[in-house]
Amino acid sequence: MCAVPPRSRHDSISSCISKMRADAADYDLQLDGVKTIGAFAEEESLKVLFAKSEAIACIIDAMKLFQDKEELQINACMSLLKMASASESNCIHILKNDGVMALSSSLRRHLDNPDIVRKLINIVTYISTAVDLAESLVAGGLHSDILSVMSRHSTDREIVRESCFIMGNLLVTEETAHQLMVVGGVHTIISLVQKFPYDEDVLENACRTLGSFAIYDDTCLDVAKAGATRAVLDAMRPARKNVAVFECGLWALASLTASGPTCQEVIALDGIPVILAILKENPDEENLQEYGMRTLCNISASELTARALGSELVPLLVQQVLANFAESVELLEITVVTLSQIMLGDENIYHTLVSSHCVQDLVAIMTSLPENILIQESGCKVLGNLAVRDDLRKLVEAEGASRAVIAALLTLDTCADIQEVGCIALMNLTADNEDNKIRIKNAGAVTALVNTLREFQYRCDIVLCALKALGNLVSLEEVCHQFLDENGLDAVISLIDTHESNEEVLVFVSLVLCGITELPDLQMEQIALIDSRLMNILSLVPQNPDVNLYVCQAFENLIKKDIGRGIFSKGKRMKVILSAMNTFKDNSQIHRCCCKVIAVVSLSVDIMKGLITDTALESVLMSMKLFPLDQELQIIGCGTLACLFEKSETLKEKLMDLGGISLIRRALSTHHADSRLAVVAVMALDHLLPIDHKSYPVDANLARETILRCMRTFSENKEVQISGCTALGKFDITSESDIIEVSKSVIEAIRRHGREPEVQRSAAIALKPYYKLEPYTGLLDKALKSPTVTASESFWSNVNQ
Repeated sequence: MCAVPPRSRHDSISSCISKMRADAADYDLQLDGVKTIGAFAEEESLKVLFAKSEAIACIIDAMKLFQDKEELQINACMSLLKMASASESNCIHILKNDGVMALSSSLRRHLDNPDIVRKLINIVTYISTAVDLAESLVAGGLHSDILSVMSRHSTDREIVRESCFIMGNLLVTEETAHQLMVVGGVHTIISLVQKFPYDEDVLENACRTLGSFAIYDDTCLDVAKAGATRAVLDAMRPARKNVAVFECGLWALASLTASGPTCQEVIALDGIPVILAILKENPDEENLQEYGMRTLCNISASELTARALGSELVPLLVQQVLANFAESVELLEITVVTLSQIMLGDENIYHTLVSSHCVQDLVAIMTSLPENILIQESGCKVLGNLAVRDDLRKLVEAEGASRAVIAALLTLDTCADIQEVGCIALMNLTADNEDNKIRIKNAGAVTALVNTLREFQYRCDIVLCALKALGNLVSLEEVCHQFLDENGLDAVISLIDTHESNEEVLVFVSLVLCGITELPDLQMEQIALIDSRLMNILSLVPQNPDVNLYVCQAFENLIKKDIGRGIFSKGKRMKVILSAMNTFKDNSQIHRCCCKVIAVVSLSVDIMKGLITDTALESVLMSMKLFPLDQELQIIGCGTLACLFEKSETLKEKLMDLGGISLIRRALSTHHADSRLAVVAVMALDHLLPIDHKSYPVDANLARETILRCMRTFSENKEVQISGCTALGKFDITSESDIIEVSKSVIEAIRRHGREPEVQRSAAIALKPYYKLEPYTGLLDKALKSPTVTASESFWSNVNQ
C-alpha cells in the first residue's frame, strides 16, 4: 500500500488532480491518485505548490465516495496526515473541503479497524491543536466520535493517548463539556488513569483533559464529584519525575479547586503534601509553578481550608518563585495573592516568611512593578499582616516595607483598594515602635496619608485607616510639623463635617488633633481652631469615652502654653474636665488625664482663681476612691493633691472632711513598694500641714504616722526623707513618745543622707522645736554627735537659731 515516489512517475500533481476530478467514480484511478498525492506530500513538495487545496479536496471526495473501501481510506488518511502535520494552513484546507464530515464518517464506519482509527485520530490531533479549528471540529460533532473511539479501543494505548489529547483540545466551550459529561466523558477519562497508571503520556493527557472539563464554573464541581480530584492526585502521586504529568496535573487541580468542596477534598486526600513536594522539586519550571500557585491560591481563598497550608514549606516556595521568576508578571501576581491569603489561615508561618528573605523579595517585586495593582494590593496586605506581630514589626520595616507601601499609596493614588490596605499596613508598622515611626516618617508617610485623606474624604473606611496610621505617628514632633506644612490640619478638620454621624471617624480625628497639641510652637489661630473643633466633636458624641479622653489630653497639652491656658479659662473648659470625670467613672485613663489637668491649673496663678474649687478636689478624691488598684492613678492623684495644697489654703479643711488623708494612707498601703507614690504622698501631706490638732486630731495623727512609715520604708530615698523631715517640722507634738519617734526618724535621715544639704536643712527644721526643750537637748546632742551621724555646720546653725 506504499505510494510510489513522484520522481518515478510521469504525472504531475496538476495532471493527477485533473484525472481524479474527471473520473471520480473510477475506484482504481482514485486510489492511485490518493497514493500519488501522498507521495508528493511525503517529499514535502506540496509546500511549494498552489494545488494544496485542490489535492486535499480530491482526497476528501474520494473518501466520501468510497467509504467502504478500507485500502483507499487508509491511503487517504496517510496522505491527509502528511499534509496536516506539515502546516496549519493544510489543516484549514482540510476543514474547508468538508473534511470534518469525511473524518467523522470514516471513524464511524471503520470504528472497529484500529489501523484506520489511529490514522484518523492522528489527523484530528493536528487539526485540534488550533483553537479556531477545534471549534469547527466540535461544530461537526467530532467530539462525540472521539469519545466513542476511546470507549471502543480503551485498551489500545496509542489510540487512547491521542484521543485523550484531542478531547482536551475540543473542550472549547462549556456546552461541549456538558455534552460529553452527559454521555460519560469524564468517567471515561478517569478510567484511563486507573487502566494506565504507569503510562505517563496517557496520564499527562488525562490530567490535561480533566482540567479542561473543570475549567468552567458550572462544570467544576460536577467533574470533581465524578472522581476527577482523586484521579489527578493518583496520577501525580507515584514516584515519578515527569514534569509534563505534574504540569498537567497541577493545571487540572487549578481548575478543580475553583470549587470550595474540591479544596476540602484535596486536603482530605492528602493532596497538599503532593503539591508542595512537586513545587519544591521543580523550582525552575515556570508553568508548573504557576499552576501549583493557582491551586494553592484557590485553597487559601477560604479560611476553612487556608489552615491546611500552614506548612513552613509554603513561605519557602513563595520566596522561591519571587526570586526565580522576577520577570513573570502573571506568576508573580498569583503568588503574591496566594501569600496574602495563606497568612490569614496560619500565623505560625510569619516567622518563616521573615527569616526566608520573602519580605525582601516581595519589596523588590513591589518596587519593580509600581503600577501593578494586584501585586501592590496583595503586597501591602502581606506586609501589613506581618506587622501585626510585635516581634516581627521592626524586622519587616527593616526590609523596606514602608518604602514599598508609601510608594504604592503615592503611585496608585486614585485606587481605593490600594489606599485602604496601604494605610492599614502603615498603621500596623507604626504601632508601638518608635524606631519604625521615625523610618516611616522619613519615607514620606505624612504626605501619603494627607493625600489619601484629601482624595478619599468621603470614603469613611479609607479615611479611618489613614487616621489610625496618622494617630500612631503624631507622637513624633517632626510628624506634627510635616502635617501642618502639608495643610493636613485643614484636611482632618474638614472630615468632622463630612462624617459628623460616623462616631469612629470622629474618635480618630480627635486622636490626631490631640497629638498635634503636643507641639510647643503652635500658633494662636491653630490652638483656637483645634480647641473649637474638639469641642464640636464632643458635642456630637458626648458619651464617647475615647473622644472625652482625647479632648482632655488635648487640654492637658494646651494649658502648658500661655495661649492655651487663656483659651482654657475663657472657654470654661474646666467644666469639661469635671464632667468627664463624673460621667466616666469606669475609665481610669480619663481620670488620670483630668487629675493632671487639675494639677497644672492649680499651679497656674494666672487662671487658677475660680477654676480650682471644692468640686475639683472632690473629683480628684473620687478618682482615688474609684481606682484603688491603679498604681499610676494613685501617684497622679497624690501629686495633684500636692499641687492643690501648694497654692490653695481654702481646700485643706475640705480634704479632711472628705477623708483625704485616709485615701492617701490607703494608697500607700495598697502600693507599699512604690517609692514614686511615697514621694508625692509625703509631699501632699507636707503641703497640707499644719493641721489643727484640736479640730482634726485623728487626721493629724494619721498624717504623722503616714509620714513616719514612709520615711522608715523608703529610708534610702532622698526625696521622701527631705519632704518627710520638712513635714514633721510642721507638727505641734507634745507627747514624749511621739517626739522621740520623730527624732529617731529625722536622725536616721541624717545618718543615711548626711551629705545632702537639703536633708540637713529639712532635718534641722524638724528637730528645732524640740532641741531646746528639756530633757530632749541632751538626748538629741548625744544622738547627733554619734560617729555614725554627720550633722553639718548649717544643721547646727539652723537648729540653734
